[in-house]
Amino acid sequence: MFFCITHFFRFWIIIIPCKYNEKFEKGFSKQKMSIFAQKEHDMRAAKIYMNKILAGVLSENTDGSYIFRYNDDYFSNPAYSSISLTLPKTQQEYRSKTFFPFFYNMLSEGAIKRIQCRFLKIDEEDAFGHLMATAHSDVIGAVTVKKINI
Repeated sequence: MFFCITHFFRFWIIIIPCKYNEKFEKGFSKQKMSIFAQKEHDMRAAKIYMNKILAGVLSENTDGSYIFRYNDDYFSNPAYSSISLTLPKTQQEYRSKTFFPFFYNMLSEGAIKRIQCRFLKIDEEDAFGHLMATAHSDVIGAVTVKKINI
């Protein structure tokens, strides 16, 4: 006999007996099996603009890592500043196993985040999806984000 984890209201986690489902196990890797599991997806990417000038591309790989790469023209032009102090133009590409704090700080929090995610049908734990859906206009600062359809 196997046990499934489910939630009850907001604060309780209940473990209930359930039958083994081979199709379920084959369809999902152990890495993706979690309470906040996201839909399976291929690599996602977004164009990053600084003052309406293409500065680079932010991408999320299938393993959950992130890459920010400055656009060649933007990187080679000394008149253009870096998009963030944490992503200086000293190197062209940055890699991270977690979502870059600069981009995470562009997201709303609390009640506004919950409302946006419900309205846009986005998982609240999907920071990259939330950024692509909300940071394309009406943002504080000079950086905007536009989704790339791959």
